[in-house]
Amino acid sequence: MRDNGRHGVVGVVHEEGKFLVIRRSRWVRAPRMICFPGGSIEPNEDFPTAIRREMDEELSLQVEVIKHLWSSRTAWGTNLEWMLCRRPEGQPPIPDPREVEEVFWMSREEILAHREVLGSMPGFFERIDRDPQWDRF
Repeated sequence: MRDNGRHGVVGVVHEEGKFLVIRRSRWVRAPRMICFPGGSIEPNEDFPTAIRREMDEELSLQVEVIKHLWSSRTAWGTNLEWMLCRRPEGQPPIPDPREVEEVFWMSREEILAHREVLGSMPGFFERIDRDPQWDRF
């Protein structure tokens, strides 16, 4: 499942037409970029365990993993597993400032129009558009 530390998980939370996105802190890779929450898969973790841990670490959210959405490889060589997640009703995301500078709820259009979006995000939406089998957001 892992690829020498170059294998990560991405948590996609979608509510009422908006996606939960973060601005990464200045102390992490790709500082201050806008993206979905997520991070590296640790040894002996499966994808659901990794994204539950990452969502808890970054946002103090105890998410339910609904399903695996997609596997991709970034331009910088990291394999990503995109997981659809649900947060408990009424539980607000509380960012850990060491990892997350800000939290936003953004529409697909707002995400794609933002100039500071991490490069892997447009590919996620392109993939959804190409596959009629996928649930629409």
